[in-house]
Amino acid sequence: MKKTIYLIISILLVASCVYPFEPEGVVSQPRLVFEGDIVLGEVFSITVRSTHPINPDDTEGFIGVQTGRARVESSKGAIYPGINWSSGGDGLRFSFDLTGADPDAEYRLHFHEEGGDGKDYYSSWQEVMAAPEVTDLEFDYDDEKVHIRVDAGSSTSSYFKWDYTEDWQFHAEYIPHYWFNVPSRSVMPYEGGYDDSLYWCWNHASSVESGLASTGSLKENRLDGQLVVSFDRSNIRFQWRYRMDITMRNLGKEAYDYLRNMNEISDISGDLFSPNPNDMRGNMVCVQDSSEFVIGYISAVQLARKRMYIASDENTFYKAPSSTELFLPEVSQSRGLLDYFYADFRPVMDIPVDMGTAVGWGPLRCIDCRASGGTKLRPSDWPEDPDKDKNPAI
Repeated sequence: MKKTIYLIISILLVASCVYPFEPEGVVSQPRLVFEGDIVLGEVFSITVRSTHPINPDDTEGFIGVQTGRARVESSKGAIYPGINWSSGGDGLRFSFDLTGADPDAEYRLHFHEEGGDGKDYYSSWQEVMAAPEVTDLEFDYDDEKVHIRVDAGSSTSSYFKWDYTEDWQFHAEYIPHYWFNVPSRSVMPYEGGYDDSLYWCWNHASSVESGLASTGSLKENRLDGQLVVSFDRSNIRFQWRYRMDITMRNLGKEAYDYLRNMNEISDISGDLFSPNPNDMRGNMVCVQDSSEFVIGYISAVQLARKRMYIASDENTFYKAPSSTELFLPEVSQSRGLLDYFYADFRPVMDIPVDMGTAVGWGPLRCIDCRASGGTKLRPSDWPEDPDKDKNPAI
């Protein structure tokens, strides 16, 4: 009993030391956020949305950007209207076509919020940042990790930003010889001996956060072996064929500093001490109220791209997981094959037993690549693989 009393007193003492904390400068009002860049020579998109309140209970008056118009303006008088592909809620997404835009002009974004006060928001005029030269996208590895690196240079800027997308082809562990007939609760052989329709899959991913680098402390504006991302050598990305597409752009110093601050703010979000809101101010300004707090920095850029494949004959570094051992289901009055089926186990192939062979079962993921996050939707530009059938796993 004494121990219980002491424990309760200790908890009360600790609890009595906790005081309400409200960070200074944090305003629980929605703020407009502008995401994207003006990209010359391309069709691109810019998103306009609202922030959410810090206090989830403080939702009165918090609504997404419902409607508005956006356009890109050139210092030489050209206007490029944005086409809205969204309907509000989480924000508005505008598509622009600047495929024929003049790289010698300056550009800015203009957004008019319809409804409410009908405010206008402009970015500052931006010179076009010429695209860097991406000379190589390569990989290396050590005992545990695969590292993807990029080489790039610029004659106009010391500041680089990049994003990437990934696609990879992989396969299940086994090709099944049998299937389970639910109505008859029996194991049936496949006509033709096996079914490989769920053996091969593809998957897709994009970078979660943009990469940033500066060459300000170097003799040249070059990135040599700049790390893009690292993965474990056992990552299923590298099981068969992997592809990365990297997109790089140069930035001005103000844009670079702003994005670097935003990355740091993102890294510490959730801590008690909130960052200074002024660090989140970019180059978007409300015409009717210049003191209004607006988030986002819109640059005018040109893009450079590079693609890399890691083919099945280059992935000798891949550390395949241990093979899944197939098993014989234990059937009893209380548990039948149907129970195994609904627990996501499937019949696979014959395995040796004392009296010959019997049908071995395994987890669904062993025979269905979709269970490992894959899709049967093959990228339209995915290369033909002449070696794809060399590993039938049957």
